[in-house]
Amino acid sequence: MKKLLILLPIFLIVVVGAGIFGAMQVKKSKPSYSIDHIRSSIRNHDYASFSHYVDVDKITEHAADEILKQQLAEDVTTTSMNELRAKFENQMKPEFINAVKNAAEQYISTGKVYFSENPNATEKFIQDAHVETIRINRLYVMQEGSAATARITFADDDLQTFFDLDATLRKSGDGWHITDVDNWKKCYADYKLALKYKLERINEPIRSQMKDAVELKITSVRIGEGDEYGFSKDLHLNVRVKILTGAPIEKISARVVIDSDKEQVFAPFELYQPTGEQTLDVEKILSPFVKAEVNLMKHGIHGEDLSLEILQIDYEDGSSLKILEELP
Repeated sequence: MKKLLILLPIFLIVVVGAGIFGAMQVKKSKPSYSIDHIRSSIRNHDYASFSHYVDVDKITEHAADEILKQQLAEDVTTTSMNELRAKFENQMKPEFINAVKNAAEQYISTGKVYFSENPNATEKFIQDAHVETIRINRLYVMQEGSAATARITFADDDLQTFFDLDATLRKSGDGWHITDVDNWKKCYADYKLALKYKLERINEPIRSQMKDAVELKITSVRIGEGDEYGFSKDLHLNVRVKILTGAPIEKISARVVIDSDKEQVFAPFELYQPTGEQTLDVEKILSPFVKAEVNLMKHGIHGEDLSLEILQIDYEDGSSLKILEELP
């Protein structure tokens, strides 16, 4: 899903004018005049002209602020605000901006993007972003006085989804200039959801095979007293495991999923060489530093909030079934 971090800004910068507005003769006072120049600059590999009409610096800066901050909000590897701020300012944002700007300039100047033999993490995301699956579906320009918005609707046939980018144009000097995109956050959310749905479609037949092999059911759940200081608490679950397949199983990897205030808490467990039917005790320490787990300690767990997921089944013959965690 991290593909999105690079995919959306590059798409705006690289293809906003690439053949999507058609050949048109318009007055210089209209936004479409500048749009046509942007299209021509891409066709002629003229980055100087392109960057004259498109504020690449401002667009990538805003994209970094909106999209990367959303990523940091989902980051559970850091707990300190100072640590998060340093990670954003010193690592993620500079790498993001440099990678996007370099890729855009290379593409417009040469029609290709080149990578080093050892690309950094952000450059690797650009390599892995299969932009060929995305096409322009629709575009229209709305003008209000000295401001205008170009709404570009992208269609991704591979993800079976559509999403809109709202590019802001401002009138200044010799014409109209694309200065920003207003809806990075919504684009991020829409595209991330589409990636999730595609992954679920890929995993659906794998889950079906797993259900034919193993049946899991939660029979009881309780939250214990926890540590002596009362900061954390113990979560105890009983899970009934029933083997349905005749093929000998070496190991089952699974997890209990608990919905908590629009977030999820996971309690992973493993079972080795299971046979027949048995009950497994699953334990998890609830942390006072994780919001969703604090919510569980305060309000308890309801049955409708619980579910079980099998992640992998390893058979004794060396074969396995495994749920994909990211798109191939």
